[in-house]
Amino acid sequence: MREKQYPQEKIANLTLYSRIFNTEFNISFFVPKKDQCSLCESYKNADDIEKVLKDEKYQLHLSEKNLSRIEKENDKQLASNDINRSNILLLACYDLQAVLPTPRGEVSVFYYKSKLSTYNFTISDIVRKESFCYVWNEGEAKKGVNEIGTSIIKFLQSECNIGKTEVIFYSDNCAGQNKNKFITSLYLYATTNMDIDSITHKFLVVGHTQNEGDTAHSVIEKQIKKSLKSGPIYLPTQYVSLIQTAKKTGHPFKVKELGYSDFYDIKNITECNKKNYSINYDGEKVIWNNIKVLRVEKAQPNTILYKTSFSDTEFKKINLYHGGARGRNPSLANYTLKQAYTQKNKISVNKKRDLMSLCQDNYIPNIYHDFYKSLQS
Repeated sequence: MREKQYPQEKIANLTLYSRIFNTEFNISFFVPKKDQCSLCESYKNADDIEKVLKDEKYQLHLSEKNLSRIEKENDKQLASNDINRSNILLLACYDLQAVLPTPRGEVSVFYYKSKLSTYNFTISDIVRKESFCYVWNEGEAKKGVNEIGTSIIKFLQSECNIGKTEVIFYSDNCAGQNKNKFITSLYLYATTNMDIDSITHKFLVVGHTQNEGDTAHSVIEKQIKKSLKSGPIYLPTQYVSLIQTAKKTGHPFKVKELGYSDFYDIKNITECNKKNYSINYDGEKVIWNNIKVLRVEKAQPNTILYKTSFSDTEFKKINLYHGGARGRNPSLANYTLKQAYTQKNKISVNKKRDLMSLCQDNYIPNIYHDFYKSLQS
């Protein structure tokens, strides 16, 4: 329109405008971060009166965020130095990637149908810069404590056989997957039955949990998007191949594909014996959501150590058999891991119906139909 009104005037195109805007001025377009901290955003958007009311909680939040980052940097330095010394410290973080759906592609009908979920639980060795991906789909198992715990056990079995006796994990604060009595019992089992002297788990502050697992998942997602340009992804096994080839430099991702018979009943470790997880040595109620650091030791097989702040200098203690069963305390040394499932996981009837409709209408090619028909519901 402007070119028609002023035919003699030279109009800059978008490319020229963008180049000048981004290179000749000390300004740029703001790109919002993903997963922004809700507490920080709430404080930032509050008026002056609200900020006064929120200030104490906000300052404590910032303090814990900064302390957690310092803690992690110190651990990285400690683990890096340990490689050239005793080489007994394993420093890792873990995280569950966002659900990987199948079928997936630029087919409009895919967006309106329920899809099969594939899960990738990634454990990253922070010092060696290696990532281990444990992959399964919902036709095999769920994505709860049994699945997460099994992945952790398999990681410890493979990595602690090479002389690692002290383990430090970092993760987010997801209570359903990471911060709970079941995963803690798993750590107790590991220190009792494996050549591990201690396992310490440090929880990054909510809203500020960016870690090496996120980096690995970003690399994987980039590979997936590249693949989707060539066509849809129809099977979970295609994700396995994409993860294996995603990393172009350094150590490739080590992928372990899991089936229903591979999973251990992690909850049974806790439930087989009556144990105390709610009262500490001082008679105080344990608020698990407030825990920042957990630690278990081979030398103290019936004790959980914990801190509620990264600034704490001393651990508080939980005696597992405080007020529990009389007589001799049961020992995890005599415990054998149980298989969690005797058959494949059943998907919902509605999901199975949607997937079969995609097959019947040939949105999913015939070569893949047998896989979807075999899913139980």
